[in-house]
Amino acid sequence: LKGFGTPEEAARKMREEYGGLIVYEAKSQEEGYEASDMVHTVKVEAANVRIRVRTVEDGPIRVLFKPREGCDQVSFKEENGIFSFQHKMKGFLHLNWLNLFIDFSVIILEIPKSFAGSLQLKTSNAAIAVSNLSQLGKGEFVSSNGKIRAENIRAGALKLQTQNGTVVGRNLISDDITMQTCNGSIMGTVIGNANDYTIESRTVNGSNNLAQCAAVQGRLKHLKAWTTNGRIQVEFIG
Repeated sequence: LKGFGTPEEAARKMREEYGGLIVYEAKSQEEGYEASDMVHTVKVEAANVRIRVRTVEDGPIRVLFKPREGCDQVSFKEENGIFSFQHKMKGFLHLNWLNLFIDFSVIILEIPKSFAGSLQLKTSNAAIAVSNLSQLGKGEFVSSNGKIRAENIRAGALKLQTQNGTVVGRNLISDDITMQTCNGSIMGTVIGNANDYTIESRTVNGSNNLAQCAAVQGRLKHLKAWTTNGRIQVEFIG
């Protein structure tokens, strides 16, 4: 372990080798990464690139990302209150498995804490991280072969879904929660009373602390936690 040096030194060397954190800040509306009007729906879709949400006190919704020449292709559209940003990989670079392990390319979405609309994030072979949004109407965070992490989120409906990765939801408040993966664990905390929830939960190879609770009078909220090869550990807290 001493051979690796300090964490700070290891991080510095890795960023030097792989180019550091690549971000992009639009300098004008014509460059197309910043909302110019009121937005009720935000859609960010990517391929093999991490997505991170960074909350701000105020200001426009915007995406920070620098396309790599010959590697990334991006498009942006803002229409009828819908903010859409799409990223694709060019050529055979969609097979770039290094994105699974090295944080050298990331899409950062800046969004006000007060945003109360719909937030839809989707990527492949990469992680999604979202935190500190307390007024979402709907949150949908979907990946494949990547970890989904959501913390301090309040939403009318909330979906955290991946295939081969862990799903982590901390301090979630919602009447309709879906946490789903396979070949990965599901962990988290839900703020509320378990007796208010209809619960569907199952795993094949792993422990599960959630008991099935059928829909009955008084259980108006829903929690679904499904995996195949992994444990489920979701706690209700007051």
